[in-house]
Amino acid sequence: MEEPTMAKTFTVAAYGALMTGERNGRWTADSLDRKTCVLRRTLYDMGWSYPTFIPNATNGKIKTELLTVTEAALAWMDALEAYPRLYRHEAVQAVLADVSLEAAIGL
Repeated sequence: MEEPTMAKTFTVAAYGALMTGERNGRWTADSLDRKTCVLRRTLYDMGWSYPTFIPNATNGKIKTELLTVTEAALAWMDALEAYPRLYRHEAVQAVLADVSLEAAIGL
C-alpha cells in the first residue's frame, strides 16, 4: 500500500489588501495557518492603488500575516497580484513572537 503524499505548502508573508479583514482577504481565507508577524522593511505610497515594498529599507516595521498556503492557494494569490509582471517572490526575514524566520513575499 502506498503512503499518502503530503501536499506541498509555502510560507508567505501577506501585507495590505491580502490580510484578514481587507478587501482581498478572502483570497487568503483558506490558509492552513496564519500568524501575525512583522517585517523590518518599509512600504512607500507611490500614488498607485497599491504600496511599493522596499526590501532593503530597514527603518520601518510592517505588520503582516505569515500564512501557510497550498500550491493552489499560492497560484490564486499570484494571479491576483499579477506575478511575475507586477510582483516577484523574494525571501525576507519575518519576526514572529521574537523569533526570526524566512518567508516568501510578493514584491
